[in-house]
Amino acid sequence: MESPMGKAIHSCITMAISDFYALLIHTRDSEGHPDKALSAVYNLLKKAKVQAIIGPETHLPSKLLSLVADKATVPIFSFASLSSREHPYLFQIKQDKSSMAKSIVALVKSYNWMDVIFVHEDNDDGTEI
Repeated sequence: MESPMGKAIHSCITMAISDFYALLIHTRDSEGHPDKALSAVYNLLKKAKVQAIIGPETHLPSKLLSLVADKATVPIFSFASLSSREHPYLFQIKQDKSSMAKSIVALVKSYNWMDVIFVHEDNDDGTEI
């Protein structure tokens, strides 16, 4: 939760849930350690009886937590790129390039900007947008 992505995700999810639902959010910080993430998930499943888990950002913790999620039949939503065919309760949260482009267009229109310079990294991720 100390990474820039973790902070942004926590902030956005907290605001969205408090705006639309009366749900309780339980957060744990693995500090980037897969063993701490695994321990936190066991704790959340056993004590807090959570119904879903959001995170982590990387492949190894996602793979480890998917084993727990499968056994507990609790969905886990991961930001890591991986296949979930062998783990039916593991779901990948993938950034939709089309939605991102639409949000950029909406921002430009809302400010009535006439000129915009779009800077992106020239790699496989940047070419889609």
